[in-house]
Amino acid sequence: MSAKSRLAGGLILLCLAISLLLAVVGCSSNLGSSSSVANRSVPAPQAGLSTSKPAENAETPAADTATVPTNDDEKSSATVTQAENDSTGVPKAASLMTRSFDFGWCTWYAASEFNKIAPSPGCNWSGNANTWVSHADAAGWKTSTNCRDASVNAIAVWDGGGFGHVAIVRGVSSNGINIDEMNWGTPIGGGKTVNFRKVTSASLSYPLQRGKDTIYTFLGYVFPVRKGSPTQTFTITPSAGSHGSISPSDKQKVNSGDRPTFTAHPAKKYKVDVWELDGKTKQKGGNTYTLPAVTANHKVKVTFKK
Repeated sequence: MSAKSRLAGGLILLCLAISLLLAVVGCSSNLGSSSSVANRSVPAPQAGLSTSKPAENAETPAADTATVPTNDDEKSSATVTQAENDSTGVPKAASLMTRSFDFGWCTWYAASEFNKIAPSPGCNWSGNANTWVSHADAAGWKTSTNCRDASVNAIAVWDGGGFGHVAIVRGVSSNGINIDEMNWGTPIGGGKTVNFRKVTSASLSYPLQRGKDTIYTFLGYVFPVRKGSPTQTFTITPSAGSHGSISPSDKQKVNSGDRPTFTAHPAKKYKVDVWELDGKTKQKGGNTYTLPAVTANHKVKVTFKK
């Protein structure tokens, strides 16, 4: 064999040896890498993040199931139900923290009107309409269960229809009272129409029982006067010119601060001309007139024209 042949063979053997060495080193490296991955720890979750599954029984907000009352039925608030009442019938504080009532119900209107005239703290009770006499009494307001003790701006309370009804007294006569109210239903043609969110007026005769499909029994009055407070009263004397009348037409005994309302009833083909207070014109036209807060005796008169 020549020297060149021996040199070529040596180079080939050297290359094979180097390749074998590299293969062994690479295998060792791969084994170390696999071991590192197997022993690597999982990063801890970030603070404040939960790795648990959401509770399967977690509560979801209940759907609004409040319904418009039918006929004369009245509920204190669409957010309060009988089930939420405690043993005394007063809604739990958590259910009605602000002592407010939902717009559209008779209770909302009565409370709103009461707060316009009553001293602080205003309507500070809650509950369905038929609980108002007892709840207001417990909250420090003067009340009466005698239907003939009516006074302007008092809240009249009835029981009936499951929840009762309340209204604001606007006038008092020897035979009954005039009231403003919200959400009093009226049966029409065998069906029922509900005046939800609507203020209407009515004249009622003593003993003030009312209702057609459902009978509502008078329970009492809540007066915008705190217990123990001296009550100063004044007399408002109404009158009407020719070709019409005024209601209430009797002298009205009102408490200091009250704002009584009077209604004119023009004869056919006539309309209201002016409203006078103590001989001075206060309003032109309009079938109703409300006095400013009363602090003295007054005479109110309405006149008519064609």
